Amino acid sequence: MASGGARARSGPPPDPGSLRSAARDGEWVTLPPEPCEASPPPWPLVMQSDREADLWRDLWTRPQARMWHQLQLADEVALYCRYFTEAEGGDEISAGVTKDARQLVRQHREMLGLSTAGMARLKWRIAVDQVAERRETPKGRVSARDRLKAVKDGG
Repeated sequence: MASGGARARSGPPPDPGSLRSAARDGEWVTLPPEPCEASPPPWPLVMQSDREADLWRDLWTRPQARMWHQLQLADEVALYCRYFTEAEGGDEISAGVTKDARQLVRQHREMLGLSTAGMARLKWRIAVDQVAERRETPKGRVSARDRLKAVKDGG
């Protein structure tokens, strides 16, 4: 066992609001909340199942996919798809293989920023779409007459 010094996962995850963390660890990356519109890269592994193809297309629409494109993580995303389908308990997978696949899914989920802990470790955050929140109109428009009816007897 190594002695002394910080370990990769020791302590709390970085806090985007902490000035101390920002000064020590660098800047956070804020990803837009909209789906990534870039085309997924070609499947890098041999043989792709239908389930892997569906998962592959879905994952590359997530906001994190912008960073995967930039960092060229197609192989890692493909392996995540493969482990995920194995963990689902595909055709003739034994219980031991499924258990190992589930562990690999958890590890890759964090490494790719698909979990909250993974996003914190990578210093990624997804921006809140405040415009979309304001764009939502209340159910049924209220007329000026109805708004005036809310004031009783001259106010």
